[in-house]
Amino acid sequence: MKSKLQCNNEKGAKCPERRTLLFPVPTESIISKKVRIYYSDKMSDIELTKMTSKGQIVIPLDIRREIHAETGTVFAVFGSRDMIMLKRILKPTKEELQKDWAKLTEEGEKKAKILGIKESDVDSIIHKRRGV
Repeated sequence: MKSKLQCNNEKGAKCPERRTLLFPVPTESIISKKVRIYYSDKMSDIELTKMTSKGQIVIPLDIRREIHAETGTVFAVFGSRDMIMLKRILKPTKEELQKDWAKLTEEGEKKAKILGIKESDVDSIIHKRRGV
């Protein structure tokens, strides 16, 4: 059984302007095939995949390449009703961590200066806060 593309424009024709959403009528044979949608003059591919008995899914190669995902890439996963969204999480580089650490220590030094705290006061402040 072939899938049919539906076009929702005024004429009900072939969607020559490519401004309306084209989406397949689901069938058994559509799994693992690419589906093209047109929306706002931008064409995108939707690829269908199946979940295994272990809850695993395959992210299609084209999509992995587009988002620069490799083995070990970390994703945040969000689910709502019948939708799952994956967001690639970038690990900071060593340089980014060093830059953030330098900024954090600079802010701490400024605050300590405003409060009149010297480096020699730090141990006593920590002991006082801990109740030691």
